[in-house]
Amino acid sequence: MGAHALASDGSPDVGSMAAKLLRLLDRVDYRVAVTDADREDIFRLRYESYRREDGVGPRFDRRLSDRYDDLDNTTIVAMYIDGEMAGTVRVSVATAAHPEFPAMEVFSDLLDPHLAAGKTLVDPTRMAAREDLSRTYPGMLPYMMIRVPWMIAEYFNADAIIAGVRAEHRAFYRRTFGSRQLGEPRLYPTLLKPQYLTYGEYRLVRESVQQRWPSFRSTAFERRMLVEGQTPPVAAAPRISTAAALPLPAANSAMV
Repeated sequence: MGAHALASDGSPDVGSMAAKLLRLLDRVDYRVAVTDADREDIFRLRYESYRREDGVGPRFDRRLSDRYDDLDNTTIVAMYIDGEMAGTVRVSVATAAHPEFPAMEVFSDLLDPHLAAGKTLVDPTRMAAREDLSRTYPGMLPYMMIRVPWMIAEYFNADAIIAGVRAEHRAFYRRTFGSRQLGEPRLYPTLLKPQYLTYGEYRLVRESVQQRWPSFRSTAFERRMLVEGQTPPVAAAPRISTAAALPLPAANSAMV
């Protein structure tokens, strides 16, 4: 797992990790990618990250993008630490009126009933991180990036956060969101490794997750900027500061 403290069962020590994440949060900014230059940087970071783990095959253009990047219900976010791009995640918000999102392409039989029931689903995909900064902050960048779909889920009062993930990443979603696996693994277009669909009941676990991980708390301003703060491509990407103090819980206090 890296250099951070481990509990007796080998999982990250929650108290130690939670404190580290909260300290790191003061140095983290999230920016919605709206310019062509920002998007290209992200597409290339995705490719490098996925190639490093043999998640995709080689490509001459050395970029990873698909049609979901251009949908109205999808937001692409870059995460910066001290002004350096450290990672990225793409987030799609799905409803019966907006049923086009990555997980639906291969898990439609499992997800259709949820949309038909009127649920709102948040689908984070294309999570990627810089290799050098992953070593600098062992085990921490996935938590910092998955905070983005968590904030978007809160903005939309979503029912669930879903994710198509590789086998080795299931434990992260189970540990963080209490996610359960739906169905069996399936192959996803462009990806080389089977994907497992995980389903986390956002509304049911919201308070308990934020008790364990206070860095997942956010301000209304942050959430609005992620969803409403996008500007036309000719303008600079909005910058979201997390420097504001976040309320801490009482004393009881790893991607796609």
